[in-house]
Amino acid sequence: MRKANRLFRLIGFTSAVVPLLILWGCGRAKVEPVRPAPLPPLLAGKDLGAITSDLQVLIPSLMTKAPIPGLQIALIRDGRIAWRQGFGVRDTKTGAGVTDETVFEAASLTKPLFAYYVLKLVDQGVLSLDRPLAGYLPPEEIVKILGHALEEKGFHREWFEKITARHVLSHSSGFPHGETGRPYPLAFEPGTKWKYSADGYFYLQRVVEYLKGDVLAAQGKMADARIAYKAALEKMDEKSAYRQIVEMKLDGLGERG
Repeated sequence: MRKANRLFRLIGFTSAVVPLLILWGCGRAKVEPVRPAPLPPLLAGKDLGAITSDLQVLIPSLMTKAPIPGLQIALIRDGRIAWRQGFGVRDTKTGAGVTDETVFEAASLTKPLFAYYVLKLVDQGVLSLDRPLAGYLPPEEIVKILGHALEEKGFHREWFEKITARHVLSHSSGFPHGETGRPYPLAFEPGTKWKYSADGYFYLQRVVEYLKGDVLAAQGKMADARIAYKAALEKMDEKSAYRQIVEMKLDGLGERG
């Protein structure tokens, strides 16, 4: 009985105090969160000469720690290249130095450019984001990609035949990333998981080359870089610093014009 009385007193106390706390809270002035001041553009207010002097000291020391044999850097202000310089060597065997005209392999940095080009093909009706890519290729081309026929024992043909450009571009195709094996090692049913895959992009590149004909096929491994650079130029302002960079790259690839 005593326990019951304590419980009723506790309930009564809670019923009285909680509404008071709620009313007290409602009566208080609304507290606005503190908003940080917007940050200025990086190094925008610093003297260009001071910046480049600092970089000429800092970059070689960081390259030594990394270690990185060679690199290029460009500073852009008001949409124009304000300063650029090469550091280190482009060939560790010959000791040939990096200049601001040296062409580096862009590697996976070309993926967004290639994706842009693919989307342009979608706009043109050449390719569909959601049609299985296997439907664009004849059986002999698929054998070249997989290393075996679709009927290979243990191969997930049902997964492969579902893979679309959308899956590849979003890294949800299930394609490997450097892993090899027979049968071809698909990791999962497309669209069910995420896995970074350069192999998927190579597959899509083969499809694009096949659809566009010998011109792209003849460009080999750098097809994605060349066609994407050219497509990107169409949307760039004539005075854009980014356009200058792309044009430099195309000059180095012998693909300008």
